[in-house]
Amino acid sequence: MAPDADTLAPDADALAAAGLTGTTVFAQPVREATAPLADQAAAGSLAVDVHPVLPLEQATDGLATLAAGRARGKIVITIDA
Repeated sequence: MAPDADTLAPDADALAAAGLTGTTVFAQPVREATAPLADQAAAGSLAVDVHPVLPLEQATDGLATLAAGRARGKIVITIDA
């Protein structure tokens, strides 16, 4: 069962105050797709390509990389506390 959309919905007021908009997207995983990944993770053989790792200030560069189809794995955005 998917999480309740209201529970995970972006805070519209906080987003608006920052000049942003947001939405929640849900996907329903299916066992046929996730079981092999779980097996690989349990075996320690699951490899996840991460490129690039960018600071929050360069998040738009990461989005541009995705939009251009140049992503070579997961794009990670770091946030300094």
